Amino acid sequence: MKAWFPSVSMVGQQVAFGISNVLCKAAFESGLNFYTLIVYRQILATLLLFPAAYLVERKSRPSLTKRLNLQLFLLALCGITIQQNAYFRGLSYTTATAASALGNLCPAFTFVLAIIFRMERASLKSPLGQAKILGTLISLGGAMIFIFYKGYLLPPLRIPFIKIDHHYSISTRSRHGVGEWVKGAFFVVLGIAAWSLFLIFQATVCKAYPAPLSMTAWISLFATLQSLAVGLILERRSAAWRLSWDVKLWTILYTGIVISAIVYYAQMWCIVKKGPVFAAMFYPVILISAALLSAILFLERLHLGSLIGACVIVIGFYCILWGKKDECRHRTSLEDPNHNLQAIEELTPKEIATP
Repeated sequence: MKAWFPSVSMVGQQVAFGISNVLCKAAFESGLNFYTLIVYRQILATLLLFPAAYLVERKSRPSLTKRLNLQLFLLALCGITIQQNAYFRGLSYTTATAASALGNLCPAFTFVLAIIFRMERASLKSPLGQAKILGTLISLGGAMIFIFYKGYLLPPLRIPFIKIDHHYSISTRSRHGVGEWVKGAFFVVLGIAAWSLFLIFQATVCKAYPAPLSMTAWISLFATLQSLAVGLILERRSAAWRLSWDVKLWTILYTGIVISAIVYYAQMWCIVKKGPVFAAMFYPVILISAALLSAILFLERLHLGSLIGACVIVIGFYCILWGKKDECRHRTSLEDPNHNLQAIEELTPKEIATP
């Protein structure tokens, strides 16, 4: 059972992410403002993470310095405040399936940024380098197909199990024209790029502050303050901040408790146990779960171009992972076996890919 637990955990995490995308889209269609979602979600996650960090890491975490506080503040700004505002704005213009598909671009963006900041090498003469470069180009090409080519509209399932309102399955599709589709895809890609940049700079901070639970808690606190400032400036209607017992409140509770607190920590645990490449292999499950849930629950219809583009993105995704997997094996085989865990941990920050 223990041998299967990381795999079962990773599948469960990706399904949870897919459910999150579908719930967020449904909440936006029901009138939830994404500024409200981000602020309340981060408040809830912060309230859960700080007590847990205190209990688990109170004796092992190093003290914070002004430099570390500034780095954590910038990480929160890039990885949560900018990322979630851009991602959720894009999700409001597109669909949960589209956002989940484009999320698979994260390894390609992370790889390109790692080369720019000289944290990654890619030799055209090496098969591993060729695989990573080819995978990046394939992923970007798939994204272009996904965004700009629609093609035939695929038939839906017969009956939706849930209707958020009578406009969701009909007027929402008509409102998602070419202009809004491209705009939504642009914001989702911007959010993914911000998350990739966050992963790159996270590598330096992790070495200076090796307390992942406490680090996540501080980032969540800074993100709460930043998101609250942004929300109060851009959304001044008091009605937008009021909640009732409906899908909007359930979405906030789910994303705050399940995603920001539980799933993020479970993902980190799996990466430590099995390595970053193992964890990344499961990310297309987000696309599959979001697509199935959207089709079954909300009668979402896909275009042929979206299906082709998503498949191409996933192919490029696995090309990059193949290059990274063999590279990790090559590196660890040249080192002493006692240092293998350390080598994997050093690769961890720039390998994580979370939509």
